Amino acid sequence: MKVQCSCGAKYAFDVTPEMAQQPLQLICQNCGTDISSFVNELIRQELAGAAAPVADTPPAATPSASPLHLATAARPAAAPTAAVATEDWPVCLKHPPQRTTNKCHMCGKPICPECMAMFGYVCSPLCRAKAEAGGIAIPAYAGQRAKAEAREWAKISWIAAGVGLVLLGLLGWYGWYAFVGSKPHPVYSVRFQDRARFGESAVGADHQMIFLRNSTLARHDWQQKKEIWSRELSTAKGADAGYFPGSLGSRQLRVVGRNVWVVTPEQLTRYDWDTGAPKQEIPLTNGPAILQADEVQFLTGTAGTLAIGHISLATGETRTEPVALAEKNSAALRVSLAGTPGRGLETLAGLPEVHPGKNPGAPFDPATIAAQVQSMSLPARIALPATLANAWEEERLNAEMDGPRPAPPAGLAAPRVPPEDCSLIPLKDGCLEFSVQLVERNMVTRSALKAAPKKSALNGSVRASDSAAVANDLLNEMQRNRGGGTVTEDLSRYRVTLRRASGNDSAAWTDDVIGPPGVIPLESVNILVAGTNVYVFDESGKKLWQQSLTFPVPLGSYATGFASHSEGAGPCVEHNGVIFIADQGMLTAFERATGQVRWRLPSVGITGLFFDDAGMLYVNTTEASLDELRYSRQIDVTRKIKPVVTKIDPRNGKTLWSVKPGGFIQYVSGPYIYVVAAYGGDFDENGDSTYGVDTGLERAAYLRIKRLSPKNGSELWTAFQQRCPLDIQFNQKSMQLIFAKEVQVLRFLSL
Repeated sequence: MKVQCSCGAKYAFDVTPEMAQQPLQLICQNCGTDISSFVNELIRQELAGAAAPVADTPPAATPSASPLHLATAARPAAAPTAAVATEDWPVCLKHPPQRTTNKCHMCGKPICPECMAMFGYVCSPLCRAKAEAGGIAIPAYAGQRAKAEAREWAKISWIAAGVGLVLLGLLGWYGWYAFVGSKPHPVYSVRFQDRARFGESAVGADHQMIFLRNSTLARHDWQQKKEIWSRELSTAKGADAGYFPGSLGSRQLRVVGRNVWVVTPEQLTRYDWDTGAPKQEIPLTNGPAILQADEVQFLTGTAGTLAIGHISLATGETRTEPVALAEKNSAALRVSLAGTPGRGLETLAGLPEVHPGKNPGAPFDPATIAAQVQSMSLPARIALPATLANAWEEERLNAEMDGPRPAPPAGLAAPRVPPEDCSLIPLKDGCLEFSVQLVERNMVTRSALKAAPKKSALNGSVRASDSAAVANDLLNEMQRNRGGGTVTEDLSRYRVTLRRASGNDSAAWTDDVIGPPGVIPLESVNILVAGTNVYVFDESGKKLWQQSLTFPVPLGSYATGFASHSEGAGPCVEHNGVIFIADQGMLTAFERATGQVRWRLPSVGITGLFFDDAGMLYVNTTEASLDELRYSRQIDVTRKIKPVVTKIDPRNGKTLWSVKPGGFIQYVSGPYIYVVAAYGGDFDENGDSTYGVDTGLERAAYLRIKRLSPKNGSELWTAFQQRCPLDIQFNQKSMQLIFAKEVQVLRFLSL
């Protein structure tokens, strides 16, 4: 028998029958503990076990156990003992007062559940070692602590492995999303052999794309990557006659539901969704049509029986409303669908050596010149003063040979209005007669250049670092000589009459205004702007209020009538009971009902407004200062006026964020905000300069689309191509682009 004291000392001796009569005395030589009683009890149990079968009644309870670990000699394995009454089993010597419930399969020693949790169906590691050495199979005990821990660790290992695989998968997916999935990539593309001069596309239902390319109308399913149909349109007279301001243009595509419409100055045609065959043709005999929401409006009839025709783009139904013009307008004056009077816009020039023989003597455009110089190489910028000096001398010699150049006509840069003019403004219900008569002409000319410096950069020695200053002095002096140092503003007095021209409604409003007037219909009110004054009328033509603006409203920069273009709506927009008006240097929010100013925000160069689904306002503007308005002809070749996108809370005018993304917003819908910057390039399809000669100023075409975060305006991704599209259409996460020789659909994954 082998025993081990709690201090670690081990003892071995042979068990003989005489030991049952003569108790053994054993005192641990290491720690001095008397373990005689415990050893004698083990001897008695060993001798009793040798005399009786393993399955006999277990021995009586033993005294409290000493902290010893026992190992006995190997014996044959036995089957698990039969269940017996709990009170018949002795107390476990190792774990008192817990009673034993089973016996060791090797030595037959009674063991308790705690022993079994440690060693299973054996009482000690020694018995397990003997069983393994003798090839004896010991049944597995499910409650054994080591096995339970092994199962627990196995479970933990599986869970950890699963979590690791999930994390690894998420990490890989995020890497794919961040570098691939979240950025636009082509999902459909069609190449063409011929080069398109015109292109426009529309988003249809169920991943359908309708596009008009030159004179070809086609429908494609970009998800199934196939063409549904394609049709060559008639090249009737006027189909490619150019763009009509305030109208749908020379050839325009509109898709509403399953209705495909193409509008030319001569007719409106609906094509079948399934086959592309012409389904409905409506002639336009009195001029181009105007789009209002999902309706096309056009003028029909003669001077005495005029009517406004309404065509629903959703159903194709047509209705007409009679027009009751004032007596003098019905016979004597020109009648047209328009929103603002005609304007004479001055043609400005770029650098003199860029367009040889083109616009000689015309005033310079400062923005164009700055962009041209900044695209030059460093040697070209250093040589620019010499080039300009030669051009200036050539202009001087030509002027001496040709004689004095006539002064530019007064008011050339100002909008011009005929002495009498009448136009019809289509509304949601009926139309508005807008009559203008010049009462007193007053054209005011003011300086648009800063005074020449007392000491020119041309005086004294000129270094390479002074090339920009020298170029500025030369160009500004040439600007003065070309008559571009002044601008003319129209402060004439006009008599304006507004009246409803439908049915029997004859109520009219007539008053004099200062500055060229223009009318912009909004959702529930009509806006009349003239100079720095704004007048607001309700749908019946009643004047609601009048307010003053800080600067004139740049009507010529926006579409006439229902002002809307790719860079946003304006200059007057109605939203949630507020009217927003963008003049040349200020954005003002007025209460629609009273005209009370809610807030003003200084901003020069506003090009359009957008509203998101939450009602927040996005403004396309620039970083230009008021000096850009005061000195609009001043040339500075180092000037870089960058586009600015600003998000504003329309309730109080608070700026939420402002960024310079390198372009203007062209699409806002939910979390999708897209900024576009593009340039058509200075090379033709053969790679030759479009200027006729290689000037070194040519720039390559490009397209840059950025997605901004609505939260802070940060850039989420950028898509770039070294070519410029003819048309871009956005639809949530997809983009349709028409290039000269390709139609492409881009798409990205968004969380």
